[in-house]
Amino acid sequence: MDKILFTQFQKTDKFNDISNNIYNRKSQLIQGINEEGLAYLACNLLDKSADKILILTNNEAKSKRYEEQIKAYTKDFVRIQPKEFILYNVDALSRDIEHARTNALNKLLTSKKIVVTASINSVITRVIPKDKFKDNIIELKYGKSYELDELKKRLLKLKYERVDAVEGRGQFSVRGGIIDIFSPSETNPCRIEFFDDEIDSIRLIDLKTQRSIKNQKSIKIIPCSDVILDEDEIKHILVEVEKDYNKRLGKLQGSPEPKDTIKKLNNLYNSYCSRLRDGLTIENRDLLVPFIKNDFENVLDYFDNDSLIIVDEPERIFEEIKILNESFQIKYSELFEKGEVFSKQNKIYYDEHDIKTKILGKNYISVNSRLNKIIEVEDIVQFLFKEASSYYGKIEDLAKDLNRLKYKGYKIAIVLSDQESCKKLHILLNDYECRTVLSSDSNIEAGSGQVILIKGDLKKGFEFC
Repeated sequence: MDKILFTQFQKTDKFNDISNNIYNRKSQLIQGINEEGLAYLACNLLDKSADKILILTNNEAKSKRYEEQIKAYTKDFVRIQPKEFILYNVDALSRDIEHARTNALNKLLTSKKIVVTASINSVITRVIPKDKFKDNIIELKYGKSYELDELKKRLLKLKYERVDAVEGRGQFSVRGGIIDIFSPSETNPCRIEFFDDEIDSIRLIDLKTQRSIKNQKSIKIIPCSDVILDEDEIKHILVEVEKDYNKRLGKLQGSPEPKDTIKKLNNLYNSYCSRLRDGLTIENRDLLVPFIKNDFENVLDYFDNDSLIIVDEPERIFEEIKILNESFQIKYSELFEKGEVFSKQNKIYYDEHDIKTKILGKNYISVNSRLNKIIEVEDIVQFLFKEASSYYGKIEDLAKDLNRLKYKGYKIAIVLSDQESCKKLHILLNDYECRTVLSSDSNIEAGSGQVILIKGDLKKGFEFC
C-alpha cells in the first residue's frame, strides 16, 4: 500500500473518531468530503480499521472514478460491474462483464484486505450465495487423480464454453488427455495434462504462442457466472414455470386477448421446458432466478460483519433504485402483455426496502447526506475536503501559494510520477525561494509548514482540514 501521508492523517482526531465508531459498530454520517478525499479515507480505513470495504455509488461513472483514485494507494481493490441485462433469452450475451463480475466476487471472498467499488446497478440483482460460490470453485492439484469426463461436466455447469481452441476467458478445450482451461480469475489459460486419470503437469500458457510460461503445483478454476444452478434447482424451476404458465394461460383463454399472445406464451413455455430438460439451460440465467429467488443472495451479503459499507450520497442511490425498478417494470409490462415473459419474472431487482435493510444490517458510513433522511446515523463527522489548485506549469504561482500555505502551518505533500520529476521540481521551486524536502518514503511524516516531494500515482490533489 502506498501510504501517502497516512501516518499524519491517522493521528487526527477526526480519523480516530471514525475508527472508534467503526470499532463500536456505531453508524455515522461524514459531511464535507469530496471524491478524492473519500478514496483517501477508505484506504486509510483499510490500513487501520476494516479489512473489507465497499464504496457504493449511484452511478457507474463515479464507481470507475473511485477505482482510479484508489489505485494510487493500494493494489487491493476491485470494481464490480453492472450486469448486461435484457428481459428475454438470447443465444449469445457478452461474457466479458459476467467474467469480470465472478472475478470480482472471487477477489472479495479470497482477499484478506480489499476495497470494492460498485454502483447500485451492480448490486441490485441476485447472485449465488457466497458459500455456494466457494463450493463451486474447482481446485486441481499435480499428482492427484480426477475423472476427466466428470471435470468436463463440472466446467459446463459452471458456464464454461467448450471450444476447439481456447481464445478467451470462460472457455475450455480437450484434446486427448490434455485440457486447456481459461478461468476468469487468471491472466493466462492453464494446460493440464493427464496420465490416465492422474494429473501429470499443470502449466500456465501464453494465449498467442501456446508456449508454457511456468509450471504450477495447483490451479483454482472459478465459476464463469454468478448464477449457477444445480439439478434440484432446475427441477424446481420447471415446476414453477409450469404453474406460472398454466395460471396465465387460464386467464388468457377466458379473456378477449389476441391469439398471438397465447401463441407467444406457448412458445415461451415450450422453449424453457425443452432447454431445461435437455440440460441446455437459458443463456440469460437471471430470468430463472425469480422462480427460486430464496436460494439467492445480494452482493452485500458477501461482506461479513467485520466489513464496512460506505454509502456515498444515499439520496441519489435510493432515487436510482427507484428509477431502475420503474424502468424495468415498464419494459416488463410491455412484454408481459405480449406473452413474452412469465408473471414471476417481474421480481428480478431488489427494491429500496430490500437494499436499505441489508445496509442497516452492516457496519456502515453515510456520506454527504441529509441527517437521517434515508439512512439513520448515530454520529456526525465534519470534514472540509476540497480539490487542490491547478497551476499548468506556472512554477512561480505554485511557489507563492506553497509559501503562503507553509506560513499558515500546512503540511504539504506533492506527489509526482517518478523520482526524476521530484528532483526537477525541487530545483525549480528552490529557485523561487520555496524550500522543499525530497523523500523516497511515501509515508514520511511532514512537519508543520513543510513541503515534501514524493513519488506516487495520485491522479488528483486535494486539501483537507
